[in-house]
This record gives sequence, C-alpha cells and structure tokens, in this order.
Amino acid sequence: MAKEGYMTGNQLRQYLHISTRKLKFLMDNDFIPHENTGHPTHKYLVKIEDAEAFNQRQHTDRKLIADLAGLFSSRLEHNPPPKIKIPEETLNEYRKYIEDRFRAEPEALSVTRICELTSMVGTTIHRLIESGILYGTTVQGKTYCSKSTFLDYLSSEDAFRNPTCEGCKELVRTFKRRKSDDTYNEQRRERRKLVREKKSSGT
Repeated sequence: MAKEGYMTGNQLRQYLHISTRKLKFLMDNDFIPHENTGHPTHKYLVKIEDAEAFNQRQHTDRKLIADLAGLFSSRLEHNPPPKIKIPEETLNEYRKYIEDRFRAEPEALSVTRICELTSMVGTTIHRLIESGILYGTTVQGKTYCSKSTFLDYLSSEDAFRNPTCEGCKELVRTFKRRKSDDTYNEQRRERRKLVREKKSSGT
C-alpha cells in the first residue's frame, strides 16, 4: 500500500495502462520522478502529481511519443524480420531489363506517359520529383521527368523489393520469371553437357 499522496509501481502501471517492462524502462531511465524503496515488491513510489503529469505527456509530447514508439510492442511492424540483401548483380540485370523495355521512350518522359507505362499515379511522381528522387521540369504547364533518373528509381533495391503500383509489380514479376527460365535453361544445358562428356569418355 502506497503512502498518502503516492502510487506504487503497480498502481502507476495500471493508471498509465502500460506493461511491467515499460514501467521498469521508464523508472530505470528516470522518465518519471520516483523513489526506489529497494524492496522486491512495491519497489517504486511515485507522487500522484508526477504520475498525472507523465500521463499527460505520454499523449501530447511528440518527442516522448517518438522516443517510446514501438519499443515495447511485439507486433511484427515494430520488430520486422531482417531484410535479405538483394544481390547487386540482380539489380544490375533488372536495370538492363527495364532499359530494354523503355528503350524506345524519349529521355524526357511526361508524367502522363509514366502513368501509362507503370500505372503509377501522378501525385506519386510529383512527390518523387519534389523529394529529389526524380529529376523533373515543367514546360508550358506540362511536367517532364528524366528517363535515366526514373530508371534509377525503378531499379533501386527498395523499388525492386516492394513495387508500389501494378505496372511496377508486373515488371518485377516478368523479370523474375525470365531470370528463373534462364537459370532453368542453363541448368539443362549443363546437364546435357555432362551427359555428352560421359558418353565421349565411355563411362
């Protein structure tokens, strides 16, 4: 039982609707002023006004919210599995593939044309231009984008790993099917070569 004007750690945890693990973290890092009694039970004592002040902060203080976000969640989005590195050779092959696909297109691609080729929406393309990922310019009210920077974006590891529009997804799917077919055909050629070598050696 806490002394008058104070909460125990367990009472504070229930009041703040947080886990025991998070409570310990807050106490160990002095996010909330408290007394450490040294006892295994009722270890922490916190003034009620300090508890109320922190409760207000945890819902309104943006820096505090950002600092604590996801630290104590077991949800997959906060603890994602490590990404498998895509080999540079694969990205280079994909870059060559999309270069061939867009070879007939002019160096200055209009936003409208990019939408037709990839099913990306115009607002996304303008956002990429504004962020500096794509190089774009406006001529007579029409926005054009550098094809080379657009291909750089499409062949980046993030865009290859997580294509965001149906046209981009289809490009990746088609490339992967072609690469798989090439690998299978190469394996078949190797097997036939081994068979021929065995026959010629008489074994």
